[in-house]
Amino acid sequence: MTEFVQQHYAIFIAIHVLAMAVGIGGATVSDILFFKFLKDDRISKKEEEVLHVLKDVILTTMFVITVSGIILFIGKPTLGSSGPFLVKVIAATILIINGVGLHMFIAPHLIHFNMKGSKKMSRNWHRLAFAMGAISVCSWYSVFFIASLKTILPQDFSTLVTIYLAVLFISITGSQFLEQVMRSK
Repeated sequence: MTEFVQQHYAIFIAIHVLAMAVGIGGATVSDILFFKFLKDDRISKKEEEVLHVLKDVILTTMFVITVSGIILFIGKPTLGSSGPFLVKVIAATILIINGVGLHMFIAPHLIHFNMKGSKKMSRNWHRLAFAMGAISVCSWYSVFFIASLKTILPQDFSTLVTIYLAVLFISITGSQFLEQVMRSK
């Protein structure tokens, strides 16, 4: 298996990068639309359908990214000692957990409010949705920038994970500020 992966390493990298491009694009569009759709505290049936298609695209690309990442690791096990690789794995893991939480628990809850007609969602659900959207955007772009800027970013794990966690904290805090601004309009 290792030899096969090493012989076709460029193909697996191309698959991995393509899935990453589609995933980051889908996540960006999904998050923008999600924030837009939440302006009225409801998700309409049409909005739900759009988010469902985007969710399927994102979950499929996350699966392809995970499988291709594992294959790339098999072909180059020395990646396991790479700080940038380990931080990308952490960000991807957070991304997967956040995505499952967002699509399994938050989105159905928001749609439930829509089905009840005039009842609006609580502020806590609204804020949580914004925070999870920020985690999604931050994690997707962190993986992208760590992979793209590896020649200029620090290579040690502790520095990179500290930067990622700081950016994640700033993103979540910013999402709460954005939620407050949008709610006051």
